Amino acid sequence: MALPFMQHAVSVAQERRRLESLAHRSHSAPQVARRARIILACADGRATTSVAKRLHLSATTVCKWRTRFILIVNAYPPGRRST
Repeated sequence: MALPFMQHAVSVAQERRRLESLAHRSHSAPQVARRARIILACADGRATTSVAKRLHLSATTVCKWRTRFILIVNAYPPGRRST
């Protein structure tokens, strides 16, 4: 089941464009592109097992990167950054 927060976190157009660019750019490191694809698939509402099967990964890997993304977003919420 998709987390509602994932849809909200990646619904910001700028963040979604950045992730799509990383996922499809030929000069992205393969690991970075894979992580971006995981986050985008989760944000689209796909279940963990569905994302894992589609990207040929384990469900554990999908859970790990989805959790890390959520932790980063929570640590640095959108808006003005402190200097």
